[in-house]
Amino acid sequence: SSIFDLLVCVQHLVSWIRTELISEYFLMSILDLSQWRPAHEPISLVALSVLNELLYLQKPLP
Repeated sequence: SSIFDLLVCVQHLVSWIRTELISEYFLMSILDLSQWRPAHEPISLVALSVLNELLYLQKPLP
């Protein structure tokens, strides 16, 4: 799906973007997408990957 593809791109972007440029609304949207929904398992998993990338960098979040 297009949401899945977009989240894969976001995952790559967060590895080099400054976290202060990430809005709180954007972060909350990723958190919402990462909630487990059996009907949308791939989207939940890739949203968790985005969060994982953010936490791996150990940078301050908004």
